[in-house]
Amino acid sequence: MEFKKFLKAEKTVIDQGKWITGKPHKKLLELSKGKLSIGSQWIVRKIEIKIKEQCFQIIICIHEAKENYVAHLVSKIGNDNLVIASLENHGTHPGWHLHVNCDGSGGYNNIGRIHYPSQRRIPHGKGFHRKRSLPIKQSAGLEAVTTFFHIKFDIDPKTLPLW
Repeated sequence: MEFKKFLKAEKTVIDQGKWITGKPHKKLLELSKGKLSIGSQWIVRKIEIKIKEQCFQIIICIHEAKENYVAHLVSKIGNDNLVIASLENHGTHPGWHLHVNCDGSGGYNNIGRIHYPSQRRIPHGKGFHRKRSLPIKQSAGLEAVTTFFHIKFDIDPKTLPLW
């Protein structure tokens, strides 16, 4: 599914997940051409969403000390995973931004990879940024997903338990 279609679609949150901290997250997202492997300093949450019969996951990873945030929107394709978009905010290229496939293929020729050549950063690193006042903290982790991926939780994401 293309990212624009995902944003417009009616979504059902299947599982809001829980924050996990203090453990290495070696198999958080398995991909045929790599894996997302992060250390124990990261706080992680996996959210499961359904659009019609298609299942998606949003994997949120936050490193508060380094002020790094990433949320991968993932679709299961056969025995592999397709990263549709990645929401990020981190020091190497700051400002809330998305990495999204823009070649019109829906990314299907890049199944099994986190980053691939047809992804584009939106907004461009030198382009205009809308200032978002979301801190890179666990408390804002779900609020960023709500804002950028148009996910509606049954309750206010700010009031969801942190652990």
